Amino acid sequence: MEKLSRVIEVSKKYDKKLSHLWPVIIGLYFILSIIVSISNFLKMTGIGYGILEEALTPVTWSIYGLGILAVYFTYLIVHRRNWHFAKMYFIFSELLNYLSFKPLPENLKAKCLVLKDFLRDIKEEEKPRNIFIWIIASAISFGFFGILASYIIHRDLHKHSMREERIIDVLSELPVFEANAEIHIVKKRSIAHLLLAILSAGLYAPIWIYMFINDFNKHIEEHKILDEHLKRFLERT
Repeated sequence: MEKLSRVIEVSKKYDKKLSHLWPVIIGLYFILSIIVSISNFLKMTGIGYGILEEALTPVTWSIYGLGILAVYFTYLIVHRRNWHFAKMYFIFSELLNYLSFKPLPENLKAKCLVLKDFLRDIKEEEKPRNIFIWIIASAISFGFFGILASYIIHRDLHKHSMREERIIDVLSELPVFEANAEIHIVKKRSIAHLLLAILSAGLYAPIWIYMFINDFNKHIEEHKILDEHLKRFLERT
Protein backbone atom coordinates (compact mmCIF):
# COMPACT_ATOMS: atom_id res chain seq x y z
CA MET A 1 0.00 0.00 0.00
CA GLU A 2 3.06 2.22 0.16
CA LYS A 3 2.98 2.61 -3.62
CA LEU A 4 -0.61 3.74 -3.37
CA SER A 5 0.34 6.46 -0.89
CA ARG A 6 3.10 7.68 -3.20
CA VAL A 7 0.76 7.82 -6.20
CA ILE A 8 -1.73 9.89 -4.23
CA GLU A 9 1.03 12.34 -3.33
CA VAL A 10 2.38 12.50 -6.89
CA SER A 11 -1.13 13.15 -8.21
CA LYS A 12 -1.02 16.57 -6.55
CA LYS A 13 1.56 17.52 -9.15
CA TYR A 14 -0.05 16.02 -12.25
CA ASP A 15 -3.79 15.86 -11.53
CA LYS A 16 -4.28 19.59 -11.93
CA LYS A 17 -7.15 21.70 -13.15
CA LEU A 18 -6.92 23.48 -16.50
CA SER A 19 -6.70 27.27 -16.65
CA HIS A 20 -9.69 29.26 -17.86
CA LEU A 21 -7.28 31.36 -19.91
CA TRP A 22 -7.25 28.63 -22.55
CA PRO A 23 -10.60 29.61 -24.12
CA VAL A 24 -9.24 33.16 -24.48
CA ILE A 25 -6.02 31.93 -26.11
CA ILE A 26 -7.87 29.60 -28.47
CA GLY A 27 -10.38 32.32 -29.31
CA LEU A 28 -7.68 34.89 -30.11
CA TYR A 29 -5.88 32.37 -32.30
CA PHE A 30 -8.91 31.76 -34.49
CA ILE A 31 -10.01 35.42 -34.58
CA LEU A 32 -6.57 36.61 -35.69
CA SER A 33 -6.38 33.77 -38.21
CA ILE A 34 -9.64 34.97 -39.74
CA ILE A 35 -8.31 38.55 -39.87
CA VAL A 36 -5.20 37.41 -41.74
CA SER A 37 -7.29 35.32 -44.12
CA ILE A 38 -9.48 38.34 -44.88
CA SER A 39 -6.37 40.48 -45.38
CA ASN A 40 -4.92 37.99 -47.84
CA PHE A 41 -8.21 37.95 -49.71
CA LEU A 42 -8.22 41.75 -49.89
CA LYS A 43 -4.64 41.66 -51.13
CA MET A 44 -5.64 39.38 -53.99
CA THR A 45 -8.61 41.56 -54.90
CA GLY A 46 -6.77 44.83 -54.28
CA ILE A 47 -9.65 46.21 -52.22
CA GLY A 48 -8.64 48.16 -49.13
CA TYR A 49 -5.59 46.05 -48.42
CA GLY A 50 -3.42 49.03 -47.49
CA ILE A 51 -5.49 49.71 -44.39
CA LEU A 52 -4.57 46.34 -42.89
CA GLU A 53 -1.10 45.94 -44.37
CA GLU A 54 0.79 47.68 -41.56
CA ALA A 55 -0.87 45.60 -38.85
CA LEU A 56 -0.55 42.33 -40.72
CA THR A 57 3.02 41.42 -39.71
CA PRO A 58 2.57 41.63 -35.91
CA VAL A 59 -0.78 39.87 -36.23
CA THR A 60 0.88 37.07 -38.20
CA TRP A 61 3.58 36.65 -35.57
CA SER A 62 0.89 36.63 -32.89
CA ILE A 63 -0.85 33.81 -34.74
CA TYR A 64 2.37 31.78 -34.75
CA GLY A 65 2.72 32.22 -31.00
CA LEU A 66 -0.91 31.47 -30.27
CA GLY A 67 -0.78 28.52 -32.66
CA ILE A 68 2.07 27.01 -30.67
CA LEU A 69 0.01 27.47 -27.51
CA ALA A 70 -2.99 25.83 -29.20
CA VAL A 71 -0.86 22.80 -30.05
CA TYR A 72 0.44 22.77 -26.47
CA PHE A 73 -3.16 22.76 -25.25
CA THR A 74 -3.72 19.57 -27.25
CA TYR A 75 -0.65 18.05 -25.62
CA LEU A 76 -1.83 19.17 -22.19
CA ILE A 77 -5.31 17.67 -22.35
CA VAL A 78 -4.07 14.37 -23.82
CA HIS A 79 -1.31 14.10 -21.23
CA ARG A 80 -3.61 14.86 -18.32
CA ARG A 81 -6.23 12.45 -19.63
CA ASN A 82 -3.62 9.67 -19.92
CA TRP A 83 -2.15 10.38 -16.48
CA HIS A 84 -5.53 10.53 -14.76
CA PHE A 85 -6.77 7.31 -16.33
CA ALA A 86 -3.52 5.47 -15.54
CA LYS A 87 -3.57 6.77 -11.97
CA MET A 88 -7.09 5.58 -11.30
CA TYR A 89 -6.45 2.17 -12.88
CA PHE A 90 -3.42 1.75 -10.63
CA ILE A 91 -5.32 2.83 -7.51
CA PHE A 92 -8.26 0.51 -8.17
CA SER A 93 -5.90 -2.36 -9.01
CA GLU A 94 -3.93 -1.89 -5.79
CA LEU A 95 -7.13 -1.78 -3.77
CA LEU A 96 -8.35 -4.98 -5.42
CA ASN A 97 -5.03 -6.71 -4.72
CA TYR A 98 -5.22 -5.65 -1.09
CA LEU A 99 -8.83 -6.77 -0.67
CA SER A 100 -8.12 -10.11 -2.36
CA PHE A 101 -5.92 -11.11 0.57
CA LYS A 102 -8.42 -10.03 3.21
CA PRO A 103 -10.86 -12.51 4.77
CA LEU A 104 -14.17 -11.24 3.44
CA PRO A 105 -17.74 -12.56 3.62
CA GLU A 106 -19.05 -14.20 0.46
CA ASN A 107 -21.17 -11.22 -0.53
CA LEU A 108 -18.13 -8.93 -0.37
CA LYS A 109 -16.01 -11.42 -2.31
CA ALA A 110 -18.63 -11.15 -5.03
CA LYS A 111 -18.12 -7.38 -4.97
CA CYS A 112 -14.41 -7.94 -5.55
CA LEU A 113 -15.27 -9.96 -8.65
CA VAL A 114 -17.41 -7.08 -9.87
CA LEU A 115 -14.49 -4.73 -9.30
CA LYS A 116 -12.23 -7.09 -11.24
CA ASP A 117 -14.64 -6.95 -14.19
CA PHE A 118 -14.60 -3.16 -14.07
CA LEU A 119 -10.80 -3.15 -14.13
CA ARG A 120 -10.78 -5.41 -17.16
CA ASP A 121 -13.09 -2.97 -18.93
CA ILE A 122 -10.84 -0.05 -17.97
CA LYS A 123 -7.76 -1.82 -19.30
CA GLU A 124 -9.47 -2.47 -22.62
CA GLU A 125 -11.27 0.85 -23.09
CA GLU A 126 -9.10 3.46 -21.37
CA LYS A 127 -5.82 2.92 -23.15
CA PRO A 128 -3.50 5.92 -23.42
CA ARG A 129 -3.88 8.19 -26.42
CA ASN A 130 -0.75 8.71 -28.52
CA ILE A 131 0.34 12.24 -27.61
CA PHE A 132 2.79 12.71 -30.49
CA ILE A 133 0.29 11.76 -33.19
CA TRP A 134 -2.27 14.14 -31.69
CA ILE A 135 0.27 16.99 -31.49
CA ILE A 136 1.30 16.53 -35.13
CA ALA A 137 -2.33 16.32 -36.23
CA SER A 138 -3.13 19.51 -34.32
CA ALA A 139 -0.17 21.35 -35.85
CA ILE A 140 -0.84 20.42 -39.48
CA SER A 141 -4.57 21.12 -39.15
CA PHE A 142 -3.90 24.67 -37.87
CA GLY A 143 -5.45 23.85 -34.50
CA PHE A 144 -8.71 22.38 -35.73
CA PHE A 145 -7.70 18.87 -34.70
CA GLY A 146 -7.22 20.27 -31.20
CA ILE A 147 -10.95 21.01 -31.13
CA LEU A 148 -11.67 17.44 -32.21
CA ALA A 149 -9.19 16.18 -29.61
CA SER A 150 -10.99 18.05 -26.84
CA TYR A 151 -14.31 16.53 -27.92
CA ILE A 152 -12.87 12.99 -28.00
CA ILE A 153 -11.24 13.44 -24.60
CA HIS A 154 -14.45 14.88 -23.20
CA ARG A 155 -16.27 11.78 -24.45
CA ASP A 156 -13.57 9.62 -22.81
CA LEU A 157 -14.04 11.51 -19.54
CA HIS A 158 -17.79 10.99 -19.66
CA LYS A 159 -17.40 7.22 -20.00
CA HIS A 160 -14.60 7.20 -17.43
CA SER A 161 -16.61 9.10 -14.82
CA MET A 162 -19.66 6.87 -15.33
CA ARG A 163 -17.50 3.80 -14.76
CA GLU A 164 -15.79 5.40 -11.77
CA GLU A 165 -19.12 6.10 -10.11
CA ARG A 166 -20.01 2.40 -10.24
CA ILE A 167 -16.57 1.39 -8.96
CA ILE A 168 -16.78 3.82 -6.05
CA ASP A 169 -20.20 2.44 -5.15
CA VAL A 170 -18.64 -1.03 -4.98
CA LEU A 171 -15.66 0.17 -2.94
CA SER A 172 -18.00 1.96 -0.54
CA GLU A 173 -19.62 -1.37 0.25
CA LEU A 174 -16.34 -3.22 0.76
CA PRO A 175 -15.67 -0.65 2.50
CA VAL A 176 -12.85 1.48 1.17
CA PHE A 177 -14.54 4.78 0.55
CA GLU A 178 -16.91 6.25 3.07
CA ALA A 179 -20.62 6.30 2.33
CA ASN A 180 -20.59 9.95 1.27
CA ALA A 181 -17.87 9.47 -1.36
CA GLU A 182 -19.01 10.78 -4.73
CA ILE A 183 -17.56 11.56 -8.13
CA HIS A 184 -18.51 14.27 -10.58
CA ILE A 185 -20.13 12.71 -13.62
CA VAL A 186 -18.86 14.49 -16.71
CA LYS A 187 -21.99 15.36 -18.64
CA LYS A 188 -22.21 14.01 -22.16
CA ARG A 189 -22.04 16.92 -24.59
CA SER A 190 -23.70 17.00 -27.98
CA ILE A 191 -21.58 16.63 -31.10
CA ALA A 192 -23.26 19.88 -32.19
CA HIS A 193 -20.66 21.75 -30.11
CA LEU A 194 -17.87 20.20 -32.16
CA LEU A 195 -19.63 20.95 -35.45
CA LEU A 196 -20.33 24.55 -34.43
CA ALA A 197 -16.69 25.05 -33.46
CA ILE A 198 -15.47 23.77 -36.83
CA LEU A 199 -18.16 25.29 -39.06
CA SER A 200 -17.75 28.70 -37.42
CA ALA A 201 -14.05 28.65 -38.39
CA GLY A 202 -13.17 28.38 -34.71
CA LEU A 203 -15.27 31.30 -33.45
CA TYR A 204 -17.41 28.97 -31.34
CA ALA A 205 -14.32 27.10 -30.11
CA PRO A 206 -13.78 29.27 -26.97
CA ILE A 207 -17.31 28.49 -25.78
CA TRP A 208 -16.77 24.77 -26.30
CA ILE A 209 -13.31 24.83 -24.69
CA TYR A 210 -14.76 26.67 -21.69
CA MET A 211 -17.39 23.94 -21.24
CA PHE A 212 -14.73 21.25 -21.65
CA ILE A 213 -12.48 22.85 -19.02
CA ASN A 214 -15.36 23.32 -16.58
CA ASP A 215 -16.30 19.64 -16.80
CA PHE A 216 -12.69 18.51 -16.55
CA ASN A 217 -11.94 20.72 -13.54
CA LYS A 218 -15.04 19.62 -11.63
CA HIS A 219 -14.02 16.00 -12.12
CA ILE A 220 -10.47 16.67 -10.91
CA GLU A 221 -11.78 18.63 -7.91
CA GLU A 222 -13.92 15.67 -6.84
CA HIS A 223 -10.87 13.44 -7.06
CA LYS A 224 -9.08 15.56 -4.49
CA ILE A 225 -11.87 14.64 -2.08
CA LEU A 226 -11.56 10.97 -3.06
CA ASP A 227 -7.84 11.15 -2.36
CA GLU A 228 -8.67 12.26 1.18
CA HIS A 229 -10.99 9.26 1.54
CA LEU A 230 -8.16 7.02 0.35
CA LYS A 231 -5.72 8.56 2.81
CA ARG A 232 -8.09 7.83 5.68
CA PHE A 233 -8.50 4.27 4.44
CA LEU A 234 -4.73 3.81 4.29
CA GLU A 235 -4.40 5.16 7.82
CA ARG A 236 -6.87 2.53 9.03
CA THR A 237 -5.05 -0.37 7.36
